[in-house]
Amino acid sequence: MRPSFAFSNARRRISTPVVRRAFPRAMLLTLFLANRTHGRLVPKPITIPAGTTFVVETVSEVSSRMASGARFETRLKAGLYVGGHLVIPAGTTVLGVITQSEGGKQFGKQKLATTLNGLQWKGQVVPLVSDTAGLVAKPGGGLLKIGGGRIVGGAILGAPGAIVGGMTGNILSKNQPQHITIPAGKELDVHLRMPVHLP
Repeated sequence: MRPSFAFSNARRRISTPVVRRAFPRAMLLTLFLANRTHGRLVPKPITIPAGTTFVVETVSEVSSRMASGARFETRLKAGLYVGGHLVIPAGTTVLGVITQSEGGKQFGKQKLATTLNGLQWKGQVVPLVSDTAGLVAKPGGGLLKIGGGRIVGGAILGAPGAIVGGMTGNILSKNQPQHITIPAGKELDVHLRMPVHLP
Protein backbone atom coordinates (compact mmCIF):
# COMPACT_ATOMS: atom_id res chain seq x y z
CA MET A 1 0.00 0.00 0.00
CA ARG A 2 1.43 3.34 -1.10
CA PRO A 3 1.68 6.15 1.47
CA SER A 4 -0.49 9.20 0.78
CA PHE A 5 0.33 12.86 1.41
CA ALA A 6 -2.08 15.74 2.04
CA PHE A 7 0.30 18.55 1.03
CA SER A 8 -1.72 19.59 -2.02
CA ASN A 9 -4.95 20.20 -0.08
CA ALA A 10 -3.11 21.99 2.70
CA ARG A 11 -1.38 24.18 0.15
CA ARG A 12 -4.73 25.16 -1.34
CA ARG A 13 -6.11 26.00 2.09
CA ILE A 14 -3.07 28.09 2.99
CA SER A 15 -2.76 29.90 -0.32
CA THR A 16 -6.33 31.29 -0.32
CA PRO A 17 -5.98 33.65 2.72
CA VAL A 18 -2.47 34.57 1.59
CA VAL A 19 -3.83 35.71 -1.74
CA ARG A 20 -6.61 37.62 -0.03
CA ARG A 21 -4.07 39.55 2.03
CA ALA A 22 -1.66 40.11 -0.84
CA PHE A 23 -4.25 41.32 -3.38
CA PRO A 24 -5.06 44.70 -1.72
CA ARG A 25 -1.35 45.37 -1.26
CA ALA A 26 -0.71 44.64 -4.90
CA MET A 27 -3.52 47.01 -5.92
CA LEU A 28 -2.10 49.80 -3.72
CA LEU A 29 1.34 49.25 -5.22
CA THR A 30 -0.13 49.44 -8.72
CA LEU A 31 -1.89 52.74 -7.94
CA PHE A 32 1.29 54.11 -6.36
CA LEU A 33 3.36 53.27 -9.43
CA ALA A 34 0.67 54.65 -11.74
CA ASN A 35 1.04 58.04 -10.05
CA ARG A 36 4.79 58.19 -10.68
CA THR A 37 6.49 59.85 -13.61
CA HIS A 38 10.19 59.12 -14.19
CA GLY A 39 10.54 58.05 -10.57
CA ARG A 40 8.91 61.15 -9.08
CA LEU A 41 5.52 61.47 -7.49
CA VAL A 42 3.14 63.65 -9.47
CA PRO A 43 2.22 66.50 -7.06
CA LYS A 44 -1.36 67.56 -6.72
CA PRO A 45 -2.09 71.22 -7.58
CA ILE A 46 -2.43 73.40 -4.47
CA THR A 47 -4.79 76.37 -4.27
CA ILE A 48 -4.38 79.05 -1.62
CA PRO A 49 -7.81 80.69 -1.33
CA ALA A 50 -8.49 84.41 -1.60
CA GLY A 51 -8.65 86.10 1.79
CA THR A 52 -5.76 84.07 3.22
CA THR A 53 -3.80 86.28 5.63
CA PHE A 54 -0.04 86.03 6.05
CA VAL A 55 2.89 88.02 7.45
CA VAL A 56 6.20 88.69 5.74
CA GLU A 57 9.39 90.45 6.86
CA THR A 58 11.34 92.86 4.70
CA VAL A 59 14.78 91.63 3.62
CA SER A 60 16.17 95.13 3.05
CA GLU A 61 15.04 98.72 3.59
CA VAL A 62 11.96 99.86 1.68
CA SER A 63 11.59 103.62 1.33
CA SER A 64 9.89 106.41 -0.57
CA ARG A 65 13.40 107.17 -1.84
CA MET A 66 12.71 104.25 -4.17
CA ALA A 67 10.69 104.98 -7.29
CA SER A 68 7.24 103.63 -8.01
CA GLY A 69 7.63 100.27 -9.72
CA ALA A 70 10.76 99.37 -7.75
CA ARG A 71 10.82 95.80 -6.54
CA PHE A 72 11.76 94.49 -3.13
CA GLU A 73 12.06 91.13 -1.39
CA THR A 74 10.45 89.75 1.75
CA ARG A 75 10.41 86.41 3.57
CA LEU A 76 7.37 84.55 4.85
CA LYS A 77 7.53 84.85 8.64
CA ALA A 78 5.52 81.73 9.47
CA GLY A 79 4.48 78.65 7.52
CA LEU A 80 1.32 79.00 5.44
CA TYR A 81 -1.34 76.35 6.04
CA VAL A 82 -4.30 75.37 3.87
CA GLY A 83 -6.89 72.99 5.30
CA GLY A 84 -4.63 72.24 8.25
CA HIS A 85 -1.72 71.23 6.00
CA LEU A 86 1.53 73.14 5.61
CA VAL A 87 1.88 74.16 1.96
CA ILE A 88 4.52 76.93 2.09
CA PRO A 89 7.29 76.88 4.72
CA ALA A 90 8.50 79.88 6.70
CA GLY A 91 11.35 81.72 5.01
CA THR A 92 9.94 81.36 1.50
CA THR A 93 10.68 84.42 -0.65
CA VAL A 94 7.71 86.67 -1.43
CA LEU A 95 8.32 89.48 -3.91
CA GLY A 96 6.82 92.95 -3.66
CA VAL A 97 6.57 96.16 -5.66
CA ILE A 98 6.20 99.82 -4.68
CA THR A 99 3.00 101.20 -6.16
CA GLN A 100 3.24 104.78 -4.79
CA SER A 101 6.30 106.66 -3.64
CA GLU A 102 6.46 110.31 -2.66
CA GLY A 103 8.96 112.22 -0.55
CA GLY A 104 8.96 115.85 0.45
CA LYS A 105 10.18 118.61 2.71
CA GLN A 106 6.89 119.12 4.53
CA PHE A 107 4.81 116.74 6.62
CA GLY A 108 1.84 115.43 4.72
CA LYS A 109 3.81 115.16 1.47
CA GLN A 110 5.25 111.69 2.07
CA LYS A 111 3.56 108.52 0.90
CA LEU A 112 4.65 104.93 0.48
CA ALA A 113 2.40 102.14 -0.78
CA THR A 114 3.39 98.56 -1.54
CA THR A 115 1.87 95.29 -2.62
CA LEU A 116 3.11 91.72 -2.90
CA ASN A 117 2.95 90.23 -6.36
CA GLY A 118 5.05 87.08 -6.56
CA LEU A 119 5.96 83.90 -4.68
CA GLN A 120 9.11 81.90 -5.34
CA TRP A 121 7.99 78.28 -5.64
CA LYS A 122 10.08 75.35 -6.89
CA GLY A 123 12.41 77.51 -8.97
CA GLN A 124 9.74 79.72 -10.50
CA VAL A 125 7.80 82.85 -9.57
CA VAL A 126 4.07 82.29 -9.07
CA PRO A 127 2.00 85.49 -9.45
CA LEU A 128 -0.16 86.64 -6.57
CA VAL A 129 -2.34 89.67 -5.81
CA SER A 130 -2.34 91.02 -2.25
CA ASP A 131 -3.82 94.02 -0.47
CA THR A 132 -1.99 97.32 -0.55
CA ALA A 133 0.03 98.01 2.58
CA GLY A 134 1.10 101.63 2.89
CA LEU A 135 1.74 104.69 5.01
CA VAL A 136 1.09 108.38 4.47
CA ALA A 137 2.42 111.26 6.56
CA LYS A 138 -0.01 113.41 8.52
CA PRO A 139 0.40 117.18 8.09
CA GLY A 140 0.99 117.59 11.83
CA GLY A 141 3.39 114.68 12.09
CA GLY A 142 3.08 110.93 12.43
CA LEU A 143 1.88 108.33 9.98
CA LEU A 144 -1.46 106.97 8.85
CA LYS A 145 -2.09 103.51 7.41
CA ILE A 146 -3.43 103.26 3.88
CA GLY A 147 -4.70 100.16 2.11
CA GLY A 148 -6.00 96.92 3.54
CA GLY A 149 -2.59 95.68 4.67
CA ARG A 150 -0.48 96.73 7.63
CA ILE A 151 3.14 97.87 7.88
CA VAL A 152 4.90 97.65 11.24
CA GLY A 153 7.84 99.92 12.10
CA GLY A 154 7.64 102.67 9.50
CA ALA A 155 9.13 106.10 10.24
CA ILE A 156 9.82 109.39 8.52
CA LEU A 157 13.54 109.81 7.95
CA GLY A 158 15.65 112.69 6.72
CA ALA A 159 19.39 112.81 7.22
CA PRO A 160 20.91 109.52 8.33
CA GLY A 161 19.96 108.83 11.93
CA ALA A 162 17.47 111.69 12.15
CA ILE A 163 13.93 110.48 12.78
CA VAL A 164 11.03 112.90 12.91
CA GLY A 165 7.26 112.81 13.09
CA GLY A 166 7.03 112.42 16.85
CA MET A 167 9.45 109.50 16.95
CA THR A 168 12.53 111.05 18.63
CA GLY A 169 12.05 114.80 18.46
CA ASN A 170 15.05 115.37 16.22
CA ILE A 171 14.69 118.55 14.12
CA LEU A 172 15.59 118.54 10.46
CA SER A 173 16.46 121.43 8.24
CA LYS A 174 13.54 122.80 6.27
CA ASN A 175 15.49 122.00 3.13
CA GLN A 176 16.14 118.40 4.16
CA PRO A 177 14.04 115.90 2.14
CA GLN A 178 12.04 113.57 4.32
CA HIS A 179 11.03 110.03 3.40
CA ILE A 180 8.94 107.21 4.80
CA THR A 181 11.27 104.30 5.49
CA ILE A 182 10.65 100.71 6.53
CA PRO A 183 13.88 99.10 7.83
CA ALA A 184 14.88 95.54 7.08
CA GLY A 185 13.24 92.97 9.34
CA LYS A 186 9.92 94.82 9.66
CA GLU A 187 6.57 93.14 9.12
CA LEU A 188 3.99 93.52 6.37
CA ASP A 189 0.65 91.97 7.21
CA VAL A 190 -1.53 91.40 4.13
CA HIS A 191 -4.07 89.02 2.67
CA LEU A 192 -4.67 87.62 -0.80
CA ARG A 193 -7.21 89.32 -3.01
CA MET A 194 -7.27 86.41 -5.48
CA PRO A 195 -6.56 82.67 -5.15
CA VAL A 196 -3.03 81.47 -5.81
CA HIS A 197 -2.58 78.24 -7.74
CA LEU A 198 0.69 76.45 -7.03
CA PRO A 199 1.75 74.02 -9.80
